[in-house]
Amino acid sequence: MSEQRRSLPRLALPLIVAAITAITAACGASQSTSASGPSDSGTSKEARAALETAFKGATGDLPEVTAKPKAGVNLWVISCGQQQPGCVEPSEAAMAAGKAAGWKTNLCDGKLNPSGWGACIRQAISAKADVIMPVGVDCPAVQGPLGEAKKAKIITIGNGGMDCDVAGGEKLYSAVTTPLKSMTLADYRARMGALQADYVIGKTNGKAKVLLVNFTDPIWGPMISKGFRDELKQCAGCEVVKQLDVGNQDLVNNTLGSKFSSALLGAPTVNAVAFPIDGWLQAGIGQAISSSGRRAQLTVVGNFGNAANADVIRSDGAQDGDVGYSSKQLSWAAIDDAVRLMAGQKPAGSAGVGLVGIDADHNLPKKGSSYEPPVDYVKHYTTGWGK
Repeated sequence: MSEQRRSLPRLALPLIVAAITAITAACGASQSTSASGPSDSGTSKEARAALETAFKGATGDLPEVTAKPKAGVNLWVISCGQQQPGCVEPSEAAMAAGKAAGWKTNLCDGKLNPSGWGACIRQAISAKADVIMPVGVDCPAVQGPLGEAKKAKIITIGNGGMDCDVAGGEKLYSAVTTPLKSMTLADYRARMGALQADYVIGKTNGKAKVLLVNFTDPIWGPMISKGFRDELKQCAGCEVVKQLDVGNQDLVNNTLGSKFSSALLGAPTVNAVAFPIDGWLQAGIGQAISSSGRRAQLTVVGNFGNAANADVIRSDGAQDGDVGYSSKQLSWAAIDDAVRLMAGQKPAGSAGVGLVGIDADHNLPKKGSSYEPPVDYVKHYTTGWGK
């Protein structure tokens, strides 16, 4: 089916074509600040245009449902870590979709480490799973267990993670659910970072001096950072002043807040912060920003559109903007890909899961809710499955 709003080949240069001129022109403009980060009162016309381009975002059509769920399927969902909202929401959505398909569902907590993910996959193999769905887990981190699942002829679906071929190895996932047509997962993750960069460029009037938080554990973490850096290069007056590398062990050991606080203290010229996982705000970044004495000088942007972060933005707290996408929608699409594979079909090729810029005045989810697109994907899939 055709993609909405714009063609996806153009989306692969996401928003840059329309915004480069505006962003570049904005790079010499002055910056204005308020009590909760830079305001729009002194923002140039060109910077505002660039922001609006980012806020408009782009999405795609839901795929046609072409297969009915097979009965009696044993589904195992492997959460990347139930202590992080970015793992909880898509994992619970996959469980809900599996139940809607009429399947037996099991959830295993991978506890934010490869050993936990691998143990969950092997537990699923022992339990005679028909479908195993790791959430947010790259293939190289669980190459051995995925190879065992493949040998056992179990369908494995990558939901938000990359396959091993991205790192030069053999494909081991039966399928990796694709968010948008004509865009690789690498491009999609890079687009997240690029939209974050668009936001800080516009909000600082082309004077962004950024503390960039880089997620080192997954393949896709540095892809977000690269997308950010590549987009920021379009602004002559902007730069990444400092990059802070963070891994899951910083969350497990509760050291994220102190590491971030030290990095911010050591970069006094920073006026913008970008971090790749919304849940990290509550894991220490938010408190570090609030207690830094520099909140009024910082434009802060996260990623994923989580409910708690949307409420922080709404309450004028330690975050100004976000990049939203529906991990729940991606999970429903991942279950549909499993339904297709079990019926002898190919995966859909596009889940129609878009990306959109968020702040207090644009695309902000309702209180207590994560970002959701204006489409009823649950009804779409359940109706198509005959449920």
